[in-house]
Amino acid sequence: MKKNLFISIFILIFASCQSRPTQPAYLGDTETQESTHLFTSDYEIVFDEVKNAYSEVGLAVKKADRFGNYITATRNSGKGFTTSTMNFYPVSNGVRIRIVTKSNAAEKPLAEVNEQIIANTTKKLKGF
Repeated sequence: MKKNLFISIFILIFASCQSRPTQPAYLGDTETQESTHLFTSDYEIVFDEVKNAYSEVGLAVKKADRFGNYITATRNSGKGFTTSTMNFYPVSNGVRIRIVTKSNAAEKPLAEVNEQIIANTTKKLKGF
């Protein structure tokens, strides 16, 4: 009986001494940026121009699903990854988009990805 009690206490002591896992230093802090915008153009045109806008800001389109209404693009800058996902919501007067971009906080030029994509897409759509 005393032997079982000793083993139980021994196990409890070691189980309570585990440390909490911490985030590795190389991942750094991340920033999340969310934006919405309404384009008053046709869905297919907006979808194609957004794909071009992603490449203009240096992100590679990894997944583009016209029927699933989303585009995902990424970039490895050496300081960390930037991942941006845009969802498309067709409405009666155009297309509403929602962009969620996560980037490394140390990568300052990519912190404004959403605004750059919206500005580049708007500029291209004025030609239509």
